[in-house]
Amino acid sequence: PDTPYLPQRDSRAHHAGYIDVEFDLTRFGMAVNPRIIASSSDDDHRIRKELLHEIRNCKFRPKFVAGSAVNDETIRLRYYYHL
Repeated sequence: PDTPYLPQRDSRAHHAGYIDVEFDLTRFGMAVNPRIIASSSDDDHRIRKELLHEIRNCKFRPKFVAGSAVNDETIRLRYYYHL
């Protein structure tokens, strides 16, 4: 998800840290049960809260197997942020 503190893909800004997040992806592309599994710092509570909010409201592309969307696939992502 695009947020003010997450750099764009082509940005060369220095990263202040990262947050590893895991969530289940429904066959409709909705993230459910997002959770933080690791972080570079414990001082990023505001960023963690905002990231989980963005993931819950973001639409993802589900995985397809034999032409059908797969339900409840577990996804792990690392988000880098800058302040």
